[in-house]
Parts: sequence; structure tokens; C-alpha cells
Amino acid sequence: MNILAVDSAFEMLLVGLKSQKGIYFKTFENELKKHNAILLPAIEEILNKSSLKLFDIDYFAVNTGPGSFTGIRLGVCTINAFAFATGKKIIELDSFSLSAFDRIKGYDYKVFIDCLNGNFYGAEFEKSTLHKIKAGEYTEKDINYDKDIILKQKEFYKKENIIELSEYKISRKEFTDYAVPSYYKKSQAERELER
Repeated sequence: MNILAVDSAFEMLLVGLKSQKGIYFKTFENELKKHNAILLPAIEEILNKSSLKLFDIDYFAVNTGPGSFTGIRLGVCTINAFAFATGKKIIELDSFSLSAFDRIKGYDYKVFIDCLNGNFYGAEFEKSTLHKIKAGEYTEKDINYDKDIILKQKEFYKKENIIELSEYKISRKEFTDYAVPSYYKKSQAERELER
């Protein structure tokens, strides 16, 4: 089974590929403003490294958010185009499950992404599972620093999670024909338009 996975939702751009020959990763750090220029060349490089063509991919995976509006759109649009062109299925990943995947707790727990200034996006998970109870916007008063997982930009998750979570979702037949971005609030442009 060949899986191509993309996460362009944050500062680090990550492309992962699992083939029968091995697992390959290509990462770029602190390149958020350049994701649009480096995503396709990164995918091409990783396909060449694995001696695969786009039509050899069985499943495409993408982080649908939350994260950077532009970054999420770029990843989702790219993967939707690849899946449409090849007729293959998509695995929707989300920032919280990617982060929680190798940190599952034996009790109900929350994963938070620090949005700075006391604002957080978060998701609550049932104990010992990746089943989300709810997700949305939170404040610092919602956090239990002894139990919850608080993520900073560079430590969201280990890169292997993008492939391992994809395989987990494939085993559960959790895939779709079309990926949809996960936004927790409107973009700045949308908020300005409403004024």
C-alpha cells in the first residue's frame, strides 16, 4: 500500500510517503509563506526518491486543520486535485489527532494548540482512544496543565504520526472522496468583510 501524506497547516511543511520499499519524509521548517512554492517540488522529489509516480499512490492524506488558513487550503486543494485525477481515496487528518496519536492517555484528556495571547484551539478525547468528544476554541482557564497536552509550533507531533495515523484510519475505512478544511473561526478577511 502506497500512501502520500501532506501537512501544510503550520510553519513546518511535511510530506510523507509510505511505499513497499520504505518510508520517506521531506520537511521544511519556518517556511509558511513559501508553502505554495515548495509543496509540489517536495512531492515530486519524494515520489522520485521512492521511484513512484502519482498514479501509484493508493491513498492520499492531508491535515485539514486547524492551522493557517492559507496553508490548510493549499494542502487540501492539492490532495483533492491528486485524488480527483487518480480516482483514489483521501484520508482526512486533523492537527489534534496527529498530536494525540502517540500520546493517548488512560483518561479523558484534551489537546491544545497555543494560538498565543491566552487563546487556544483544542479537542477533548475519550480515554485511551482517538474519539473526539468535542473541539473548538478554548481559553487558558480550560486547561489542566497536569493532564492536558499543550502544543507549541515546533512540537506538534513526530513526523511518523502522519503515516501511522493514515494507516490507522485506512484500517478503520475512514476515508473520503473529497477533503474539507477544518476551520474553528472565520478568516481575518471574512471578519473584516462583516464589519
